[in-house]
Amino acid sequence: MGRLSDARTVGLDRAMLAVTWLGSLFVLVPAALIIGIRLARRGQKNQARLLASALFGAALLGRIAKWWIERPRPDVHTWLSSLPVDSSYPSLHTMQAVAFFLALALIFGKKSYWPIAFVMATVIAISRLYLQVHFPTDVIAGMLAAAVWTLTLYKLRGALFEK
Repeated sequence: MGRLSDARTVGLDRAMLAVTWLGSLFVLVPAALIIGIRLARRGQKNQARLLASALFGAALLGRIAKWWIERPRPDVHTWLSSLPVDSSYPSLHTMQAVAFFLALALIFGKKSYWPIAFVMATVIAISRLYLQVHFPTDVIAGMLAAAVWTLTLYKLRGALFEK
């Protein structure tokens, strides 16, 4: 975390503060609703359910883990934004972003989308570290938990989402 603190610039601070919002429910819920409605209108209701379940399930699981573990936020460097009031572990922004972008990659299945999904989720995860509101293990746990959750939903989608 010290290296990220050493790399700080005004421009990078602003960019990371903006990027981190891409992992928030304020951005992901409207995006999931818009994409989900479009999928449903195309007759792809199961894919819409997968996207919604991945995002909302990851958010719920992350919140339960935060409540249960209650790990304090890092207190190593000056924070660049107001400190979130919830616990540190796991990183919800990371968890939500990985679930959302991984679900989209699985739904659309295009090889060209996978690198975009990976980069988006990774940049959001890095923003949480750069802003110094999470320990690296918070971010790693969020990534792994979201990947396991979303891939499990994907594997079980027939049993979960078929009528």
